[in-house]
Amino acid sequence: MPYTEATLWETLRKASSPIVPHVASAETEIDGYTIEKGTMVFINNYELNVGEEYWSNPEEFMPERFLSPAGNVVKPAHFIPFSTGKRTCIGQRLVQCFSFVILATLLQHYDISAGSEVKIKPGCVAVPPDCFKLILTPRILQSD
Repeated sequence: MPYTEATLWETLRKASSPIVPHVASAETEIDGYTIEKGTMVFINNYELNVGEEYWSNPEEFMPERFLSPAGNVVKPAHFIPFSTGKRTCIGQRLVQCFSFVILATLLQHYDISAGSEVKIKPGCVAVPPDCFKLILTPRILQSD
C-alpha cells in the first residue's frame, strides 16, 4: 500500500506546522553566520513544504511525488513534517500508524467525494480557517 502512505505524506506536506522553533545547543556557523549557543532558531517548514526549489508543482496535491519509479515510498531529506533531532515529535510513529489504518479503512469501506469545490487556503493547522463537506458513500463489500 505505498500509494496510501504517499497520500499521507502529501497530506502532511500540505498541512504541517509552518514554523518549528529550536534552541542552538552549541555555537555554530551556518553559511557564514555565527549562531551563538542558546539562540532561538526557527525552521521554516512552510517553505520546505511548498517551495518551488524543492517541489515541482507544489500547489498541486500529488501523492506520486513520494513514490519512486519502482513504486516504493521515498521521503526527501528536506521534508520534516514532525521536525527533526532531539525535538522531533515523540508521537510521530503513532500518528503515522493510526493515520494509515484510518485512511485505509475509510477507503476500503467508502467512496469519498467532495460535497462542493474544495478550496484550501494556507492557515493554522489545528484550526483551519474554512471547512468543506465530504460525502461518504458506503461500498458494497464482496465476500469470497
